[in-house]
Amino acid sequence: STGAGGLGGLGGNATANASAISGSGNVNVLAVQTSGSGGDGVLGAAGGNGTNSIQIDAVSGSTTGGLTLVQGAIAGSGGSSTTAPGDAGDAVSALTFSNLTASSLTTDLSAFGGAGGNGIGSGGALGGSAAVFAAITGAHDVNVSADAYGGNGGSASGAGQTGGDGAGLSIGTLVSGTST
Repeated sequence: STGAGGLGGLGGNATANASAISGSGNVNVLAVQTSGSGGDGVLGAAGGNGTNSIQIDAVSGSTTGGLTLVQGAIAGSGGSSTTAPGDAGDAVSALTFSNLTASSLTTDLSAFGGAGGNGIGSGGALGGSAAVFAAITGAHDVNVSADAYGGNGGSASGAGQTGGDGAGLSIGTLVSGTST
């Protein structure tokens, strides 16, 4: 967007889901969604906000062989602005899953918070938060991996301006795996 009172466009939403079934072969399932970043604001317009990426129970599968589930959520970044940079999106990847027939069950979950919008002659916006939650149950080998990355703070330019803080992981990461 251009001009005072204007606003850069908001980032778009994303959705990803995946599932696979095999009688006895190995199964690999992957679903990663990336939400859109906010548009830049110019000539006094504010930057658009990045969109959150929330992914809950987006992957599933079944087999008596090895089963691997990968789920990732990537939030959008805020748009830059000379007056008010856009906010970063937050990311959550959560999976509750049970499979008692697979010979092994491996899950890999990730969440990436968006970067705060850059300030041009103004301060930068805060980075987006990230959280991962997993509760996985299998009958044999169970492996759970979880990664959460808070977004970077937006940069700032101009005398007396400060960059945005990077996001902390204050939301936390809760992960559990159980073999029965």
